Amino acid sequence: DRKIERDARLQPANPDLRSMHYRKEGLDFYFLTNEGEARIAGNLTLRANGAIEWWDPLTGRRQPVVTRKKPGHSVSLCLDRRASVVLVVDPKTPFMESAPAKFSWQEIPVNLRWTVKTLSGKKVQVPVPGDWSQRRGLELFSGTLSYQAVIDLPGRDGEIWMDLGKVGEIAEVILDEKSVGTALWSPHRVRLGKNLKPGLHRLEIRVTNGMANAYEGAQTPSGLLGSMRLILETVKAAA
Repeated sequence: DRKIERDARLQPANPDLRSMHYRKEGLDFYFLTNEGEARIAGNLTLRANGAIEWWDPLTGRRQPVVTRKKPGHSVSLCLDRRASVVLVVDPKTPFMESAPAKFSWQEIPVNLRWTVKTLSGKKVQVPVPGDWSQRRGLELFSGTLSYQAVIDLPGRDGEIWMDLGKVGEIAEVILDEKSVGTALWSPHRVRLGKNLKPGLHRLEIRVTNGMANAYEGAQTPSGLLGSMRLILETVKAAA
């Protein structure tokens, strides 16, 4: 530390953050992963200097990063459990300091009337929330069930996310017959979209459990297991 500036420094430090740095085609790529069980949040200072973009490796979304010159050339970092991000630094473009944006979150509990079906269309009696491995006839079932409901989305500028709560194990969210995202691990949170039309929408959540129930008789918890909520996210540029 006394001789060489650190390639990436997080304050406050967190041992669960993993960092890899590649240089390719004149750009610096920092691949950051949260390998812990809790959210990582802090101020990240990079040795590479230039304009910075935030790339989401799961969705392909790209956006400029809010940056500060003091202390160092730094960005605000927030990674949920198992989340990853790629920070792309372009040294050919000057580092521009920008004022932090203002984020606001509103959480709305979701209480829906669900119909649960197999992928072939057969209705099954499964409590929501609830564990289908505890239902007679489904104790050793490994596969996918379709949870269907009608949801009333509020009129809102900005992003709308759905937090599915606890899931066993993988959930794909389909809105108006269009797949909008898949959550592979906790937190099971999927972006529904931006500036969605308010009113009634068809919602389907396809939940797939592991093979241990069928192959090992494990009866691992399966299905939508916890309470759900909408997260309304608004981002406003600082004055």
